[in-house]
Order: sequence, then C-alpha cells, then structure tokens
Amino acid sequence: MATKALRDNPVTWLLLFIILQLTVWSLAPYLLVKGIYVDILENIEWGRHWQLGYDKNPYFGAWLSYAVYYLSHRSFLAIYLTSQISVVVAWLAVWRLATRLLPPWPALVSTLGLAVIAFYSGITVELNDNVIEISLWALTGLFFYDALSKQCYRDWLLTGLFAGLAAMTKYYTLMLLLSMLMVTLMNPVARRSYKMPGLYFGLLIFLIITVPNLIWLINHSFITIDYAFGRAGMYKDLYQHIFDHIFNPLFYLVGTALFGLPLYLVIKCCFREKANYSLTEFNRQYIYVMCFGPLALTVLFSLITGARMIFMWSTPLFNLLGIYCVAYFKPVINEQSFKRFLLVICSIFIIYLLGFFFVENIYPYTFKAAARQNIYEIFPGKQMANSLTLQWHQRYHQPLKYVAGDRFYTLNLAAFSPDHPAAYFEWDPKKSPWINEQALQKAGAIILWDKPNQQSLSEDIKQRFPNIVILPTQYFTRALPAWPQKLFGLIPPPPLAVGAAFLPPAK
Repeated sequence: MATKALRDNPVTWLLLFIILQLTVWSLAPYLLVKGIYVDILENIEWGRHWQLGYDKNPYFGAWLSYAVYYLSHRSFLAIYLTSQISVVVAWLAVWRLATRLLPPWPALVSTLGLAVIAFYSGITVELNDNVIEISLWALTGLFFYDALSKQCYRDWLLTGLFAGLAAMTKYYTLMLLLSMLMVTLMNPVARRSYKMPGLYFGLLIFLIITVPNLIWLINHSFITIDYAFGRAGMYKDLYQHIFDHIFNPLFYLVGTALFGLPLYLVIKCCFREKANYSLTEFNRQYIYVMCFGPLALTVLFSLITGARMIFMWSTPLFNLLGIYCVAYFKPVINEQSFKRFLLVICSIFIIYLLGFFFVENIYPYTFKAAARQNIYEIFPGKQMANSLTLQWHQRYHQPLKYVAGDRFYTLNLAAFSPDHPAAYFEWDPKKSPWINEQALQKAGAIILWDKPNQQSLSEDIKQRFPNIVILPTQYFTRALPAWPQKLFGLIPPPPLAVGAAFLPPAK
C-alpha cells in the first residue's frame, strides 16, 4: 500500500526524474568526453579574475563557474553537476508555478514533458551562460507570478534578485524583462503593482545587481554589446543584405519551433481525452506572454535589424511551454495515458543519450571531423599543458605566470598547467583587462598559435618582444577513446599541430 501511495503521488515521479537527470547528464560528459568544452574553460578563466564584465558576457556565469571549480578543488565533475542542478532547479520552479495554475497531475506532465526538448538533455552538459539562464529565467517567472498575485515584499525582492542575476548572466534576458513589462501593462491585476511599493523594492535589487556592470560597459566601450552584435551579423550594409531582414527571423522562428515541437506532439498524442479545467484570465495572459513573449520579441528584433540570431540563445525560452501545451490541450490523465507518456519521454531520453554517445565517441573519427583542427571536446589540453609547462621549467626553473596568443589554446594551458598561468587572449588588453604587459614581460610567458592557420608567430609580436624563443612545432595526440579504433577499425584524426614560443623572463 505504501508503495502504491508513493507511485500515485506526482511529487514522487518528479523527484525520480530529477535524480535521473542529475545522475545521467552529470556522469555522461565526465565519462565519455576526454577534453573539456570551451565555454567551461572560458568561464573559469574569466571568473578567476573577478571582473564586473567580460568581452563576451556579463559577470555572473563566470563568477558562478569559477566558484564551483575552486570550491570543488578543480573538479570538472562538479562543473557538470552544477549544469544539471540548473536544469532541475528550473524544473522545480516550473512545477511550483504549474501547481498554481493546474491540477497536480497536469502540472507534473507540464514539467516532465520538458525532458523531450533537446535543450534539457545533452546540450546542457556544458555549464555556460545559456544553461545557467534556464534556472534563472524559471525562478524569475515563478516569483514574478507570485509577486503579481500576492503583492508580497519577499516575492518582489526575489523577482528582482533572479532577474538581475539573469541579466548579469546574459543580456538576452532583456527579452524576458520586456515580456514582464508587457504583462504588467496588459492585465488589470498586474497593473495594480505600480501602486504598490513591492515592485519598486524589487527594481532596487535589480539595479544594485546590474548597475555596476553598466558602469563597466561604459568604461570598456560596450565591448560585450559589440561582440554580440558582431556575432549576430549586424555590421552589414542594410541595402546589400536586405533579405537578412526576412530570412534571418524566419529561419530562427522555424528552427526554434522545431526544438519545441516534440513536446507539443508528445502531449497531443499521449493524452486523447479533454478535461474541463481552465485558466483564469490573468493566468492565461501570464502564461501566453511569458512563454511566447521573449520569442516574439527576438523575431521582431531580427526582423527590424536583420540580425542573425543564434539558436543556442533560445535555450531558456522553453521553460513554460509544457504549461502552455497542457493548458491548451487540457488532457485527462489516467493510469493508461500516463504510462504511455512515461514510455515516450523515457524513450526520447534514451535517444538523446545515444546521440550524445555517438557525437562524443564516434563522430570525431569521421572524415568531416578530421578535417577540423580544433574540436573542443577532443582537444589534448592536458597533454599540451603538461608538456609545455615541463619544457618551461626545464629551461627557466621558475613558475609559469602567463600564457598568451590563441584564445582556445591559452584557455587549455591556463586550466591544465600545474602553474595555472593567467591567459592573455590574442594579445588584446580589451579582451584580457587583468593583464599588465609590463608584468608579463618581466615574468615571461608561453606563446601559442594555431599552426595550420598561422605558420609562424606574427611579425608584430616578434617586434614587440624581440627576445622571443620560437620552439619546434609541437604535436599532440587528440583526446579520444581507444575502443572505436579497436572495435570498428576507425582511423583517428591526425595529431594536433601547435605553434609555441617562450618569452623569457627578465633576468
């Protein structure tokens, strides 16, 4: 009887899936991936310098990543676990919000259904700003709903806190903030917030978190905004690329819709009878705007500017899609339909896991992969760092404090070298404001470049540092599992060719 009571409790099923998510997607990258994802290394290197902003993103994602890395004694398993904690925190926030709008079992379906969306599976193993946004957007949405409904100071303060942290993780959070503004303007229940002090206390918390970064942006010529606009392809001639204003938003809209389509189809196909529950007008407007508002605003932005939106930026957009689909279909959930639903989502979960296994263990052996010099997950970062650090110590008999040059190469050496030198990205002080070139020249540095794309060190660097010692080309075996070679006879990609030099320390 006790077992049946637990099985009939929706919270039990939610906790089981949370344990499954945490276990599988934390261990899968740790066991299957021999290298380390570039976004993880970048966040760690940024975070160790505790800046108020960086050349690609605001500060919170970097601070969080480095804090986990440092407190776990440089454990990448802890990094992978933190990534999945972000996912399950989002699930818990969605569950809490869903129970305010729907009966318990429909609320469970709206939450577990997220497992069929790719952005909650293997894509989340890399702890980057997109993954961190998943939980922060979900928490913001939950406490914003409670704040509007109850006008409680605590809820407004938490809304300001998580909205601020989300904005300081990625500026794309602006789309969420504008959607929240739309809710307060559209609905009379929400509009009363402007007459209550709670909203302004929440706004104050938000400003305390975000204004330091705004000051940093001004002092650094808006370098982060410039990077985002450049990646979105916005620095083009308007008339030469007029079709970007049509095809870019259309392509982004269709692609994003395809990511969400599995959830829509699963709920539609698994539950064939309709129930009679419905949302209140306020709840309906809240879910519609908060679910689709950020997507609509993104498409509108692309339509106006012609910007090419990156699909990974869509990662936090799907949190409320399950609630929307359940509210739309109003499924009757009985034992038979729920078993069918569990079978489908577990099957898709396994498919995602098998796909991850193929991408990380088989794909690197293919011809297409072999043609690429830098596949992040098979980059021999540990081997390169240990070898070059050993050569440095044998020659100069002192710790290595700096590494300069190619961004990805320097990230790997900074992370895996026993000395953990500071990285100087592309010799650009705007990208590495923590670097003092005079101190670097005094302490010396290892210099790295991508050998196939740059045969030798640039003349500009040679002139700036005439005492540089150029090393023979360094070759390193890719970080690949051996079993695909033995089992299938696959040929591994050629060794990685790395250009390296030493800037000797001052005597």
